[in-house]
Amino acid sequence: MTESRTFAAAILRASASAYGSAASTTLIERNPDVDKRFSPDGRSTWRGHLTQRVLELAAAISAGAPRLFVDRVQWTRKAFLARGVPEEDLLASLDCLRQALDVEAAAEVRDAARPVLAAAVRALETALPPGMPGLSAETADGRLALTYLLSALEGDSRRAMQVILDAVAAGKSVRDVVTDVLMPVQSELGQMWHGGELGISQEHYVTAITERLMAVLAHRSERAPATGRALLLAAVAGDTHAVGIQALSYLFELSGWRAVYLGTDVPDTDIAAAADYYDVDLILLSATLATNLSAVESTIAAIRESGDRHWPVIVGGLAYAGAPDLWRSQGADGYGDTSDGTLALADRLTGAI
Repeated sequence: MTESRTFAAAILRASASAYGSAASTTLIERNPDVDKRFSPDGRSTWRGHLTQRVLELAAAISAGAPRLFVDRVQWTRKAFLARGVPEEDLLASLDCLRQALDVEAAAEVRDAARPVLAAAVRALETALPPGMPGLSAETADGRLALTYLLSALEGDSRRAMQVILDAVAAGKSVRDVVTDVLMPVQSELGQMWHGGELGISQEHYVTAITERLMAVLAHRSERAPATGRALLLAAVAGDTHAVGIQALSYLFELSGWRAVYLGTDVPDTDIAAAADYYDVDLILLSATLATNLSAVESTIAAIRESGDRHWPVIVGGLAYAGAPDLWRSQGADGYGDTSDGTLALADRLTGAI
């Protein structure tokens, strides 16, 4: 069964662009309005969207965790609804993807994909749980986040940063600013981009402000006494999303750890070598997308094969939201679902508690 999953996933990854193109062509031929809703180039937008769906489908099949794909589709559903895009568009796109696979894919691929696609369709046909994603002006943190985001989107990085710095000066802790304001802003950015409300350049600009602001806050903040422990943090090969794991590195530093943050898209063998060079006690790996999960597994394998030393490995990131127990089969020592939970787990794995 594992071999057939691996084969199907490999074919999907290799042919993702072709399947995505075929599905998007069928979708627009059947529903011309979906092209208009994503103007000026709806065809290109849907081609990219469905190609990404194929890659996420491959990741879910490879991991044996259909929930990874279902949760990603549900996230897209919420983003569509929040931005006024009919969720029928999403249902139609999945049906066109199924048809493309039925026509063009090998039997092994179709057999692996059908139940995962069917599970996603069933989820879309049920009501969403209460509570829509997004920033709310009804809370103090939400208002602060919205003010910061608006200033950043207007191109005034100095004003955006000052809004946060003023809140810290008024007594709000840096930890709370990072977890309750800046990270929700980043989540909102993702939803806005997915809904077509802003371009990638705008998303990059706001993210760059957030990264710079976190560095300023970390430098100015009072830290807990040094624990004498160190950890290495990295986003695995292929993952270019930095802000979440970068935020976590600052939170560890504020808690007294020595944090060695390597950045994004780090090759698997380099992580093990760096852990030895910097003499750390623990390794934390991040994966943002389901398509990054195979890199986590290969990285952990490289770490385990690197020598006699056994480093505890914690995994985390949005990719695990739909499969919080996946870390067990990957060879990790734990999964950090929140910043506080990750800090506590790191303390436990290094014998601090």
